[in-house]
Amino acid sequence: MKKLLIIFILLSSLFAKSEPVTKEDMQMMFGMFQKSIDAKLENLETQIKMTNTRINDLDKKLSQRIDDVYSIMVTLLGGIFVLIGFMWWDRRTLIYKAKEEMEKEFRERGIPEDRFGPQPFDGIDSLRKFIRKVEEEVK
Repeated sequence: MKKLLIIFILLSSLFAKSEPVTKEDMQMMFGMFQKSIDAKLENLETQIKMTNTRINDLDKKLSQRIDDVYSIMVTLLGGIFVLIGFMWWDRRTLIYKAKEEMEKEFRERGIPEDRFGPQPFDGIDSLRKFIRKVEEEVK
């Protein structure tokens, strides 16, 4: 904008003669301004195109990174679920084997089967039976 103002001042000083400004002079000044404005618009359009290509490139890179993060996240979650499933299966297997070994050892020591482990809780009645049983053993 400053350049246009300077050009206008220079051109007006050139034509600041005592004779009046003619139509041809006005057309020449307008043509010069038009060329200057066209050059600026072309420069602006090329800059906009370059900015758009950079934005598109960044969009593609960002989309690729999001896809990579999504893939890693799905893989990690799948691995976690597999690990939990394996732990659940292994826990049941280990508990079953440990229970069998304990029962075998209890039988070898002569401990009765009703004392192998906690019995299922059937409510207040089973709690009362257990308390009576403990009281009888204490006496």
